[in-house]
Amino acid sequence: MEFSSGLRAAVDRVIPQDDRPGGWAGGVAAYVAASPDLGWAADALLRLDKRLEELAAGRSFVDLAPEHQDELLNILASGPQGAADFAALRRIAFEGYYAAREGASPAGLDLVGFRAVPEGVEPVESDLVPDVGIGGVRRDYDAIIIGSGPGGGVAAQLLAQAGRRVLVIERALRSPNAALRGDHLRGKRNAVYRPTAGPGGRSPARRTAPRRRPRSRRGRRRFALRLERERDGWWHETVAGHGLAIPAGGLPDGLGLRQP
Repeated sequence: MEFSSGLRAAVDRVIPQDDRPGGWAGGVAAYVAASPDLGWAADALLRLDKRLEELAAGRSFVDLAPEHQDELLNILASGPQGAADFAALRRIAFEGYYAAREGASPAGLDLVGFRAVPEGVEPVESDLVPDVGIGGVRRDYDAIIIGSGPGGGVAAQLLAQAGRRVLVIERALRSPNAALRGDHLRGKRNAVYRPTAGPGGRSPARRTAPRRRPRSRRGRRRFALRLERERDGWWHETVAGHGLAIPAGGLPDGLGLRQP
């Protein structure tokens, strides 16, 4: 993806230079050049670039003083469409500056003190979970979970610990911990696959299981999965007797479930 000089300048206002490099030189340039998954933002960035030049009123956005650039970005972000377009730019800036990935060590990692393995810690490399393949899939399961991220992974673990038969379906490649530990984006649901979950802030509370008492079939007790009303900004979910909670507005930027 090509970034205009105006967009590069905007990235450097999102993450300004101080004693460390700004956003563009600090990792965003390398991220934009190497990532194949940024096509989702192409239209938003074109609108953003055009609008910034319009707001600059005959001058180039790049040539404006930083204070004036910030003022124009604030104006642009005050409208619904401009706010969404600017959010796309910020997301790319943050992913490029702070997210570790194979072959790159952006400046933000040192800023936050990130280490893939803390000093003095010897990592334990667990064996990969076996892949049953298409031929090994059973006719029925107590639960089928799509995605083994922070939400699906926790739910699958709790269900399995409760004795349920669980099938987890994952789109990412099966990679060992060593391949993922220093890479925040590989195999993850990032900008392309939005990591939101739950009913959303405007959806009414609802049940996802029958109201009748769970029945037994072939000696197995069915478990109830229900989503209770929002309390304190969280939707509370009951799975096989275990309580989980998700934010009422979904799971932004890959945040996971919590157990209340």
